[in-house]
Amino acid sequence: MKKSKNKYVFHKNPILVFDFLKAKNIPKKSYNNFLNNKNDVIKTDFNVNKFADEIHPITQRVLIKKIIDHKNGIKSFLLKGVDRKLAFFRSGQYISVILDIDNVKISRPYSLVSSPNDVIDNNTYLISVKLKDDGYVSKYMHNSLKEGDIIEVSGPNGHFYYDDLRDSKHILAIAGGIGVTPFISIMKDIVQNNLDVKLTLLYSVFYKKDIVFYDELLELNKSSNIDIKFITTNEKNEGFINKLIDYEMLKEFYNNSSIFICGSKAMINAMLNITNQLNIEKKYIRYEGIEQFDLSKLSEYNNENKKSSYKIKVRIFDQVVTIDGSSSDSILVSLQKAKLHTQSLCLSGSCGWCRIRLISGKLFVPKSADKRRIADKNTNIYHSCCSFPISDVEIESY
Repeated sequence: MKKSKNKYVFHKNPILVFDFLKAKNIPKKSYNNFLNNKNDVIKTDFNVNKFADEIHPITQRVLIKKIIDHKNGIKSFLLKGVDRKLAFFRSGQYISVILDIDNVKISRPYSLVSSPNDVIDNNTYLISVKLKDDGYVSKYMHNSLKEGDIIEVSGPNGHFYYDDLRDSKHILAIAGGIGVTPFISIMKDIVQNNLDVKLTLLYSVFYKKDIVFYDELLELNKSSNIDIKFITTNEKNEGFINKLIDYEMLKEFYNNSSIFICGSKAMINAMLNITNQLNIEKKYIRYEGIEQFDLSKLSEYNNENKKSSYKIKVRIFDQVVTIDGSSSDSILVSLQKAKLHTQSLCLSGSCGWCRIRLISGKLFVPKSADKRRIADKNTNIYHSCCSFPISDVEIESY
């Protein structure tokens, strides 16, 4: 295997082939050891296992090398690998930051702003975090983390990236606020590696001061493959568009494009309605954003017991505890408030890391967030990040 500037390239490797042949015999050897009451540890330190961990690590330790304050409620964190080379990623993917807050491990996903070249050349990731008034994790990151701290992050995840086998040669990117970050990564990749793709970015913010990485965006906009349209909805600026992104605007810039959308849930829904009016097939549309639900505005929501709080009985291995849960909080949030350790990554119902099994009771899942497999639905598996109690429930957490 060797690395090019922007992807891993595989070649025939007899050592890896030999590893696969040895790995094939593990189940048989393990079973024979069991029958003969042997306690031999099966060795799994094959090259293929090391290679898999290199490109798909569960966690990675990183040093906060630099914190950039953008002076608009957003800070960027430059993260450098500590123990190893950071895992390679595809521009547009995200990592989850894993923090120990009040003796509970909590994770939040953040899009990578850096380009894949930054891993190869500097062993660094760059992420940006917007401070939210009710943001438990964002407040901690803004107020408590400092340069020199070492934290954990996940390996890269997500499918919000350009694929030349799947996507058009033209990307119509639509971003709202901090949702521009994955597009910065994608544009860097296009420019630095001279990719055969053009990208038009419609970047909407309330005020010009809300733009993140403005100077860097201006520099990227000099490329013939990049065309950035700055949009401010609450003020007029010379050279900027001053209105909400609407049907006419999308129709103007659409050119048999693959459409990528990143922003708030309200923005994503509005853009999906417009793409539907334009009769754009769903397979050409990708969107990403953390789900935020106002249950009172969902027509399918039915809290039939009309209660604002419920009891949640939680089984975690041999431990059984009962906690209080709010009808307006997801199961994941209730578990975190009770300081129970949980796994999570995407917070949008996609990855399945926060899965739970419903033993009894009822949970509500918004239709837009229910991305479970049929097999999961048939076995009462739910994603706790977007499952809400509508009765007292008993669950098993993994």
